[in-house]
Amino acid sequence: MKSYIGLCIIFFVIILSCNRLDPITDASAKLEFSTDTLTFDTVFTTRGAATRFFKVYNPHDQPIIIDNIKLRNNTSGQFRLNIDGVPGNEASAIEIAANDSLYIFAEVTVDPDADISVSPYIIGDQIDFSTNGNDQSVVLEAWGQNANYIGSKGEFGGLICEDFTFDDPKPYIISGVLIFRKSTVTIPAGTTIHVHGGVAKDDDIGIYNDGIIYFDSLSTLRIEGTVDDPVIIQGDRLESSFDEVPGQWAGIILGVYSQGHDITHAEIKNSLVGLRVDSGVDLIIKNTSIHNTSGSNLTAINANIKAENCQFFSSNGGNNFQAVCGGTYDFKFCTMASYSTASFIGHENPVLSMTNFICNGPCADDPAPCIQPLNADFTNCIIYGSRPDEIQIFDSEDGTPLNYNFKNCIIKIEELTNEDQIPDFLDHTENCIVNEEPGFVDEDELNYRLDTLSVAEGAGIPVLSSITGQPIEIDFDENDRNDAAPDIGAFEYQY
Repeated sequence: MKSYIGLCIIFFVIILSCNRLDPITDASAKLEFSTDTLTFDTVFTTRGAATRFFKVYNPHDQPIIIDNIKLRNNTSGQFRLNIDGVPGNEASAIEIAANDSLYIFAEVTVDPDADISVSPYIIGDQIDFSTNGNDQSVVLEAWGQNANYIGSKGEFGGLICEDFTFDDPKPYIISGVLIFRKSTVTIPAGTTIHVHGGVAKDDDIGIYNDGIIYFDSLSTLRIEGTVDDPVIIQGDRLESSFDEVPGQWAGIILGVYSQGHDITHAEIKNSLVGLRVDSGVDLIIKNTSIHNTSGSNLTAINANIKAENCQFFSSNGGNNFQAVCGGTYDFKFCTMASYSTASFIGHENPVLSMTNFICNGPCADDPAPCIQPLNADFTNCIIYGSRPDEIQIFDSEDGTPLNYNFKNCIIKIEELTNEDQIPDFLDHTENCIVNEEPGFVDEDELNYRLDTLSVAEGAGIPVLSSITGQPIEIDFDENDRNDAAPDIGAFEYQY
């Protein structure tokens, strides 16, 4: 009897061994995950830890062996892993049975009072998986400082449908795409907003990157900064090496036909496009700086913009100001400047570009581009840089008005007046200083205030504000301007 039982056991083991499936080795076989981003959305007020988990699935009908699982960076030691019940930030030869899964736990420790270089607003890492030559990853993302977190993964989600005021003294961190719908949005003086950009992805807004602040057609933006307490909107990387790095987040978009936007004493920096003003939008912008963008600082599509005492500088792949498909623009006492220097490599396009058309699709195939009249006036402005020509103008050549005037400006146009470009360009100027260096304090340090003996000193004319109807008596820093002969540009020279 014992011999019979023993034979049965042996026979059963043999059958199991024969039926055991070999691990899949096909390079097309991939893992699946319960999430692509593991988010620790706890806001710490004291030093603490939080744990989250996700599942790794083998969706195939054969076992699969994960060659390697590893926490990619972990330079700060803030993240720790437990892989299939075993503590450790790396594991090899992990087998998952057919149509089965395993758990991975991740823990993060945060000290919200640590220096920003040690514990930034957004702490990130990745868990990398290598399987049969396939590389996959899951993102780890944690809040590292005691701040207000808003966005696609934040407390309020990615959509706000009511009036909203940024009224907390702590910084605001926006992650993903934040959309305001039917909202009047007020940003008081002294507010700091950091936008967490990152993984490029498709969306319905027209820019393919994370880190977007979008206002729909029924929303209004009001930035109420002061000279002593400006509103600052920038990326969330505050290490000194990221201070002037462009493209860290996507930018601000004022959606089509939205009205009443008013921006005063703001600094917007280090994005793809600083501010995109869509068709039919009405914007007033004063004493504001938009700079260090990958694309254009300010892009307008058939919009209505009044700008005073503003500076737009250091645009890498775009223009400092770009107007397409027409629109109405009135710029007074503005400085637009870009130089290819040691601190800013690039400056691929002219400082100023204007057209009265835009293609709705590929130009060669689209029979109906958008064509609208352009009316642009620049008074007491500096438009200068290191390119031979810092002004670019394109006409639809179908009779649509293309009106532009430069009065008491400093401009760079070495080749623009050639026969094959715009030979009558100077007919659209009055009392302008052409191809003479403005005399900035230090282009390398992005300081576009006026140096001693600048040609801009006293070369402007007194003008009335198109916003208030009153004389413009102060500069970007709210220093008094000369009543009779103010300086050209955003800054009045200070003796």
